[in-house]
Amino acid sequence: NGENNTEEVMDGNPIKDSNWETIGMAPPAPRPNSLFSFGDINTIRDSSERGQKFLQPVNWSLSVANFILIAEYILKTETWLVLSQAKGGENNVTTHDINQHFTIPWTSGSGCSIALLLALHPGEVELMLSHSWSGSFKQTLAAIKTLVTMHFLSQETLIFFCAFSQYQAEDNISNGLSIQQQIAMNPFDRVIKTKPKFGMSVIHTTLSEVYERLWCVDEVYAARKAGIELFGLFDPSVWLLSNFAKTIAIKTESAKCSNENDEKMLRRKITSGGGFAPLDAAIQKFRKKAKKDLALVLKFRASFGDLQLNLNNDMNQNESSAVISNNSNDSTECSC
Repeated sequence: NGENNTEEVMDGNPIKDSNWETIGMAPPAPRPNSLFSFGDINTIRDSSERGQKFLQPVNWSLSVANFILIAEYILKTETWLVLSQAKGGENNVTTHDINQHFTIPWTSGSGCSIALLLALHPGEVELMLSHSWSGSFKQTLAAIKTLVTMHFLSQETLIFFCAFSQYQAEDNISNGLSIQQQIAMNPFDRVIKTKPKFGMSVIHTTLSEVYERLWCVDEVYAARKAGIELFGLFDPSVWLLSNFAKTIAIKTESAKCSNENDEKMLRRKITSGGGFAPLDAAIQKFRKKAKKDLALVLKFRASFGDLQLNLNNDMNQNESSAVISNNSNDSTECSC
């Protein structure tokens, strides 16, 4: 029995709670090689121009459709099932969990983020996504789907989602970049300064307050400075108007950062650039708009619930058969 237990631990990946205590083990997630059309690690290693270090942050993009297809694949794995059971439900699995159990194992050794495994020549970011790593991943997926169903963006819209856009493996591979090397490139500021076509959307989940994370506060600072549009995204199936109303009042000055040096740097930048109060006002403005959007969705659902269900089913069928490429100058299609 001792030998069997040892093998089980070695073959699995620890499941962490919000305090980073181990609460179980999850089986390795099968790498979706059929989805990573440009993700063969041996081919990447033989290339002199594949990897995070060879592209600028504005090109660390993936399409909405590719995000949805990768996320839907994740939700069908045994790893996801075990995570959901250990954490008390699907809505409690966070982006931190996705990073540890899927993103890092799938990208390790490649030097490429999830986004760069999906395209040889990714186009420039058209929409910046701001999100909390402690937020619900399932709700994040549902929120991103509303870009198509509620905001009428194309599934080919290129997004920056840092958990998938940045290389997370921290494996010192020559064609990759460490987290600190990527942060030193100021990817969030640089993407936002290009004034993405569709601005920046902020993902809200019921599991975590996005503005407890100082990096997200900094993204609002950068967005205001660049003069781009801000709007809120949410999963309309879980939010209530009463709960959303509680998010309107916000004090961003209390936000934290896991890295002490990063926190000092961000606080200096925000304080010297006008302080936190204008950011609180900007967040309140787009959250009030998001609350109105939620009210309309709930009203629509009350009147046309079956129609909404049919629309969602149609979208899921389109996603399952989609063949999307987010190559700007390459005709090769990426089925992912």
